[in-house]
Amino acid sequence: MCLTRKSDALSSPWVHNKEEWSILGNLIDDLLVEVLCRLPAKSLIRSKCVCKLWCRLITDVCVPKLLPFTPLSGFFYQGCTQRIQYASKLPCRRDNQILFELNTRFVESFSSLMPFEPNTRDFLDCCNGLLLFVTGSVPQYYICNLQPNNWLRSLQTVGRRNLVMQLLAFHPLESPHYKVVCFNHWPDFPESGTVTLDVFSSESGKWLRHPMTLETTVKVATWTKRCVYLNGGLYMLSHSKHLLYFDLNELNVCATELPEKDKTDVWGFIGVSRGCLYYSNHDGATLFVWALKVQHKMSIWILKHTIRINDFVKDCYSGIWRIVEKPSWFKPYALDPNSEVIFIGVNRGVFWYNPDKKTLELVYSVTPDEGIFTGDCAVFTYTPCLVNLKDCRHVPYVLG
Repeated sequence: MCLTRKSDALSSPWVHNKEEWSILGNLIDDLLVEVLCRLPAKSLIRSKCVCKLWCRLITDVCVPKLLPFTPLSGFFYQGCTQRIQYASKLPCRRDNQILFELNTRFVESFSSLMPFEPNTRDFLDCCNGLLLFVTGSVPQYYICNLQPNNWLRSLQTVGRRNLVMQLLAFHPLESPHYKVVCFNHWPDFPESGTVTLDVFSSESGKWLRHPMTLETTVKVATWTKRCVYLNGGLYMLSHSKHLLYFDLNELNVCATELPEKDKTDVWGFIGVSRGCLYYSNHDGATLFVWALKVQHKMSIWILKHTIRINDFVKDCYSGIWRIVEKPSWFKPYALDPNSEVIFIGVNRGVFWYNPDKKTLELVYSVTPDEGIFTGDCAVFTYTPCLVNLKDCRHVPYVLG
């Protein structure tokens, strides 16, 4: 006997009163969740169509339960050509070291669904499993969820020529809805310190414009294009050695001074792992990684890792000597969203640093003719999103 609804349990000959029905009903839900959570991701998403109970359990229970344990699938990176490159994680190591390999079929699978051929100039952002693309002389955005191959289109603001960044804001544990955020610099920005954000919400289907004023100490400095979403806001680095936080709910911006700002390089890196924001920078061949903790409304930087590349140069198993001449060329690329692993590297390879084991291993390499772009947005880690974007309400809207 298969019970897919609690009403089935109520009509069962073994149930004699409401108390027993309640116990049995909860037991059915618990067992059903355990079974559903064992399904592959695509099968789990399709199972939402079985009935309302399954849809509710998958959306409200299974997805939040599985999300923190969803393994990293791979990473996108920009090479020497305009093609979007993707390295997928292998189920097991090859040659005792290589853990990722180039996967052109993965890129072709979503490129074939697009109304245009996307390249690195069209690829804007990757946020918790969603991808953001742009195309056209009048920019038009495409938001893609690769796991169930669902696509949604939103219209970009009309008449904007000073766009400096276009980003995604999304986390499936917060909401099944996403936001597209456009940062606009105006000619009087250094004097006024005001930056305008055009924000599209898939929940309302509308673009809204929000002016935000920066502090005097950071308003004249340029920003890095690396940006991460966490706890309802966007974080990015300013060359004034500050961390900027744009709160998309309260619609304000604040700046936090970076640690050891007089000792480290002007270029830094930020990323998110396990719900915590990390900042990394280097002094020569030594990389430092700090975690940002908020205590009593005060932001505190805690040094988590010190990685001395010179300690690994003599280790023949690390593979450093094969692809890099100077250890000081290393820089952080990305963080594994669900582990302590840090991706660092140079233009010819990506290394995997494990803080628990204190090991640095070559996990992906390219030929000298290919290379990996080492700019702000060089590498985007990708973990499948289990949220079906068709659940999002979408009404195209143009802001003039």
